[in-house]
Amino acid sequence: MMICSLSLVLAGCVCGVTLAAGGGAGSSSAPVTVVQNLPIAKGAGGSAPASALPLSPELNAGFAGIEDSQRFGPASAQIAAGPTHVVQAINSLFRISDKTGVAVAPVDPRVLFDAFYVANPSYTIYPERSAPLGPTAIYDHFSSRFVIVWGAVNDSGSESSLLIQVSLTSNPTQGWRLFTLRSDVDGIAGTITDTDALSDSLTVGFDNTNLYFTTNQLSPSGAFRFAKIRVAAKHQFYNPTANPIRFHDLVNVLDANAVLASSIRPCVTFGVPGREFLVSAPVAAGDNLTLYSVTGTWPNATQTPPLLKVEAKVPFNAWMAPSKMSQPASAVLLDGGDGRLLNAVYRNGVVYTGHSIRAKGFTCAAGIKSINVATKTKVLDEVLGATGEFYSFPAVTADAVNNVYTVFNRSSKGAFAECRYALKKSTESTFEISKQLKGGTSKSIQFGGAWGKSNGIALDPTLNGGVWVSSMFAQTTPSLSFTFGTWVGNFGQQGPVPVGPQVVATYDDLAKTLTLTGDASANEIAVSYASGVVTIVAQPGTQVNGQPDVKFAVSTGPIIVMADLGAGHDVVTFTGINSSTMNVILGLGDDQITIRLSTVSTVFVDGGLGADILLTPSSRFTKKTFLSFP
Repeated sequence: MMICSLSLVLAGCVCGVTLAAGGGAGSSSAPVTVVQNLPIAKGAGGSAPASALPLSPELNAGFAGIEDSQRFGPASAQIAAGPTHVVQAINSLFRISDKTGVAVAPVDPRVLFDAFYVANPSYTIYPERSAPLGPTAIYDHFSSRFVIVWGAVNDSGSESSLLIQVSLTSNPTQGWRLFTLRSDVDGIAGTITDTDALSDSLTVGFDNTNLYFTTNQLSPSGAFRFAKIRVAAKHQFYNPTANPIRFHDLVNVLDANAVLASSIRPCVTFGVPGREFLVSAPVAAGDNLTLYSVTGTWPNATQTPPLLKVEAKVPFNAWMAPSKMSQPASAVLLDGGDGRLLNAVYRNGVVYTGHSIRAKGFTCAAGIKSINVATKTKVLDEVLGATGEFYSFPAVTADAVNNVYTVFNRSSKGAFAECRYALKKSTESTFEISKQLKGGTSKSIQFGGAWGKSNGIALDPTLNGGVWVSSMFAQTTPSLSFTFGTWVGNFGQQGPVPVGPQVVATYDDLAKTLTLTGDASANEIAVSYASGVVTIVAQPGTQVNGQPDVKFAVSTGPIIVMADLGAGHDVVTFTGINSSTMNVILGLGDDQITIRLSTVSTVFVDGGLGADILLTPSSRFTKKTFLSFP
């Protein structure tokens, strides 16, 4: 059953998409060693031998991804990984697989979003222009949801939309909620303005509070106009109400060079830095990246728009846009990209990103860059390439102990376009020698845009789950003169990830609600309010959102506190809290709760089974209910 009303700004649907299992696992090709970015001996002009660097690790898993989508090349391969499944998306198809490669049949998002097409006949299903294209797939580890976002332009080129699907749970086979947002309108401080600027180059990032949609806005003829950042509170998608989705657009964004930015990339954020970091680069040529931050959410109780700040102009070694890529047995050159950044990840105080570039004597190479957000200086400035080889479309991520992972494409006059991956351990000065994810088997054509467009990379959220990648390679079939395939792989092991007692903390500023969810272990936290900030500090042995502490800026006035600490011997302290409603469930275990220096209108605390202790020094309650305490 669908419940939906797809209109100007919002369409919200609950779609119980039941997908039948099918398909199976494949196996990766034997790895091939290539020379890439090797250190050069002092005073020498050539590369060091390949033995100077170790090989990247073998694949943990590898299997065929979605087969060709010839209707809508290139693939624009994307991947997201949850606890039990991976979701792969390419232009106009997505597929759910378990981690052995057993897959649900691919789904055409035009079918999934059928209600949108029915309600908006200017977006007919069949022309390519109206098809959902350019997907971004992510797994929000804060909220345990998959999100896939597609772009669509109507037949006449007069409007564009974002088609958004959000999994109901961490298991994507259990169904999706569907939303559409017009992307040719600007929403600024609650006012919606219709424009004729159409969206392209879509990317999605997130932090613990918001989703961030970034696009290049184009004229109907396809000329670049400006970059846009759309900020929307996540709770609207994960716990929707009958209200329309509200968002705030930051438009006509300038970079640190005081020129119009393009292809701004929001971070997939690990940890809670208190702001969202974004990054952009000059496209044709450059020697710097612009680091941005966004603070605040939308909507919020005070109607204060999110704040965009140019944090820094960060110098890097100079680069130019890459040349086109050669391939065997063909004079057709493949387009390896134009220098725009392709993805961004924030972790442990560093922003990671990558793009196709011409640099260090390589005409088409994979540039991997990172920025220390505290010092506003570069950390990595790597160029992966080899003489006579063409490397393109790198996607990059990092794990909890700062190992860095990348996936990219490679071709040459002697090798069809293929998929490769590489690792740089935190203890190493540069990347290890890359290995083949999947080899190309045939010459390819040049699509209307860049050949591969993008590759996908995602950390597995489970302990030692490694990194998942998805990429496009050239192949053919007997019935077609050209086609492509995609391949999925997993490699490496993450460094240590948070284990033991965990508490997930979220704050919804519109509802003014702080939510704390514990696990079955012994959770021990201290919650305090001071100067407009609620701080949750994990005591030794516990973590909050995988961190020692988390802070939320809160509006003035009382807040709602909803806490379920789960089983285990929990200890929780609230200090200085002004709350209209405080509802705390401590569950099984010998628990202790302290509410000090707080004013609460209605308090309900259930200690559950166990020998529990309740302390309320210097606190005032209008209505109180304490259950299961001596």
